[in-house]
Amino acid sequence: MSPRPVPPPPHDPRFPGGYGPPPAGRNGWGPQAPPPQYPPPQGPPRHGGYGPPPGLPPYGGYGPPQGPPPYPGPPRGGRGRLAIIVGAVVVALAVVIAGGVVYLQRSGGEAGNERPQADGTTPTATPSASASPSPTAGRDAARAAYLESLRQQALQPVVNVTREVYEGEESYPDGDHKAVISGIDYKTGAVRMEKTDVTVKAGKSEVSDSMWCRGRSEQWFLSTVRWSQVDVTCPSGLYQMYLNDGLVTGGLTKEEADVFVGKLNGWEGLVRGRGMSVVTRNGKQYVRLEIKVVPLRFDGLVAGAGMFMDALKWAEVDLTTHPYGLLLYDDSSLDIVRYVDPKTRLPAYMEMLETGEDTWIMHRVEYDFTHPVVETTKLPKTINIPRMTWPREGE
Repeated sequence: MSPRPVPPPPHDPRFPGGYGPPPAGRNGWGPQAPPPQYPPPQGPPRHGGYGPPPGLPPYGGYGPPQGPPPYPGPPRGGRGRLAIIVGAVVVALAVVIAGGVVYLQRSGGEAGNERPQADGTTPTATPSASASPSPTAGRDAARAAYLESLRQQALQPVVNVTREVYEGEESYPDGDHKAVISGIDYKTGAVRMEKTDVTVKAGKSEVSDSMWCRGRSEQWFLSTVRWSQVDVTCPSGLYQMYLNDGLVTGGLTKEEADVFVGKLNGWEGLVRGRGMSVVTRNGKQYVRLEIKVVPLRFDGLVAGAGMFMDALKWAEVDLTTHPYGLLLYDDSSLDIVRYVDPKTRLPAYMEMLETGEDTWIMHRVEYDFTHPVVETTKLPKTINIPRMTWPREGE
């Protein structure tokens, strides 16, 4: 296969991944000191989160470009393809909502509720309904709907999320995990960050440590130390990956969003639709999308989830000033179930199973694009573990 396309480098070569401490820039992001070492990050370094994979060159594993940035502008016909995608997904969503069961019967599927599964694994929960394999038309519609949902998400100026991250199949669904409430206003720079590491002992959940932003100051809570301030702008580069959903960003212009989605659409075989159905949650209908992100090979290198960061660089998003971090390994495969509001085409909930060599991580995310970001001004005496309201797949 041809070499991995080289996107434009970040504007500041000191931070090749785009997630280091940004210099003074838009929204007041920086300057910052290096990320604090206390307490140390839990688990191994994230390939896509704060440094290239071991043994790979900088710039996310595809090497610094020689000469001027080879960015040729948007893909040929990209805007036209985007228009086709948007038109197709609007029609598809309208048909799904209007036709309901009729659409599902024609496409060979029914409203499913399976949690995402890596190929070759066995579900640990019995689904309430199954999603039958869809014909090519159904898979194409799911893919188009997913890409349009990404585009709408990337355009949002404000996003609040509640998330849980489970590292290791043995931890899901009732074991140790990270629980996070975060929010960001890409226009004003307002930020909310409440990240908590949860340990489960004898069926009881306990807070081992927590990191909060109080205004733009980073604060740590440990069970033995209580609150301790770190002199760094919050969230520091390491923790910007917990803003938004750790895969996509917001606050883009229409041109940037078009290039971002256009690149993901153009990398053949990367994003694949698997199914599309209608479900009802709390009296409201959603389009349930099943998507798989399949790693691609470039001259012996493998890139999967990391291609989302590549797409942002092709869009010339300055990742040293635009708050973003990839909360996944660069070479990971993703199995995604995403619930989309058919009116706004924005996600309401996602489960994303990340797999790869020695990797099994479940990401659960609830989205809120309507409420303003409420920054923390007063730290609590005790930490309450964030709870999600959307049921897990299979419940």
